[in-house]
Amino acid sequence: MNPKKKIIKKWVDALRSGKYKRGVGRLHYRPLNEYCPLGVLCDLYAIKSHKTIEQIADDDFLISKRVAQWIGIADNDPLFQTIMSANDLGSSFEQAASYIEELLNNSA
Repeated sequence: MNPKKKIIKKWVDALRSGKYKRGVGRLHYRPLNEYCPLGVLCDLYAIKSHKTIEQIADDDFLISKRVAQWIGIADNDPLFQTIMSANDLGSSFEQAASYIEELLNNSA
C-alpha cells in the first residue's frame, strides 16, 4: 500500500474508532469537542504535526491545502464536498468511512 493510501486508511480507521464525537457545520466544534469527518482527518494531521486543528486549518469549514496534499487529494476535490454535505445531512462516521473506502478500492 502506498503512503497516501496508508494515511487514508488511518483516516477511515479513526472514523470507525469511536474516539471522535460527530458534529456538523465545522471541522471541529471545540466547546462540545465534535468533529465532522474532514475534521477527523485534520486532527490526524494536527497530531502528526504536534499542533491543533485550529493551528493547521485555513478556516473552520474547509480542509486546508496542506492536509489535502498530505493525503494526496486536491483540496477542491468533490470528495471533500460530498463527505461534508453527507455529514451535515446526517450520515454517520461509518457511512463516511465506507464511502472513502469504496473510493480507495476503486482507485486501486
